[in-house]
Amino acid sequence: MTVQQVCQILQPGVKGLLSQVQAVNLVLSLIILATDPIDQDTLRFFVRFFTPSDYNDLLEERRVLSRCGYPICTNRLTDCHGHVRKDQSLAVNPWSRSFCSRHCFQASAFYQQQLPNEALVTRKDIVWKPFGEMPYEANVLLLEEVQQIARAERKPVSVVVRDLLLQQQDVENEFAALHINEKELDALDLGDALTKIKISENKTPVPP
Repeated sequence: MTVQQVCQILQPGVKGLLSQVQAVNLVLSLIILATDPIDQDTLRFFVRFFTPSDYNDLLEERRVLSRCGYPICTNRLTDCHGHVRKDQSLAVNPWSRSFCSRHCFQASAFYQQQLPNEALVTRKDIVWKPFGEMPYEANVLLLEEVQQIARAERKPVSVVVRDLLLQQQDVENEFAALHINEKELDALDLGDALTKIKISENKTPVPP
């Protein structure tokens, strides 16, 4: 699934705000499309249209279809023998009910934390402006990009996550209050850090 394919289902010429009916129908259509794997640009594009709750609905739809919850992942949920897991309650790890790996779980959480909470009907021009011309997709970072930064700067991923956290005024004091030194930071569960992340609105993503 690509940005071009998503644009085909958007209502052309709808400038301004969507109606409640239009918003609901659009989100449902996007969830159906995203049950198949999508590319990174499409995942960025979806920030325009999804709330965290909508994303949870997508995760559940993909789980029902035995697909890894992270939308850009092509893997199926499997057990150690390579068969589709029949009983999700038998999952050994907390994330394995909906994700193929810990990485996909963390990448999904990182993405979901950046989704705006405001209702779709309050987001102006989201189906009218071309991809790349709104802050929704321009400001979002994917975990894969954070890992790229970490490799380029030769820093642990946890340190890069910390640097992003410290850019946020509302979490800076909370993070400082943890009194985590560098060794403890390296051992920090990335999943815990991701639950606090919120990308700054003026943050420009690094090209993949």
